[in-house]
Amino acid sequence: MSVSNNFLNLMMTNQLDQAYALTNENAIVGTTFDRFQSKVRQELDTDFLKDKNCDFEIKAVNPKQTYRTRLSRYLNGSKAEADLLNVEYYLCEVPFQISLRLNRNGNWKVINFQSHAD
Repeated sequence: MSVSNNFLNLMMTNQLDQAYALTNENAIVGTTFDRFQSKVRQELDTDFLKDKNCDFEIKAVNPKQTYRTRLSRYLNGSKAEADLLNVEYYLCEVPFQISLRLNRNGNWKVINFQSHAD
């Protein structure tokens, strides 16, 4: 979740080049930096949020990662850690989701981010 929190903070402080470095640079987040900037403007109204002085409240993390879930995966011959993680935030009461995927190098990368209806 630290990648997700860092990504969100970088976007909110308009450090988009550093935020883009945390993505997998796919078609959803933007295969180029210009497309990424366009998606940020589309999904996140930073002008609205910067005047609000609100916390980034985490609403939910899915899938739930319990020891039982990890053990069950291990016993079934699967990887113990899930390779996809969705982090739900409330940004000044605006629902916002960041999706992360574990890449081949063992690093979490942002594969999607979006505001959405609750």
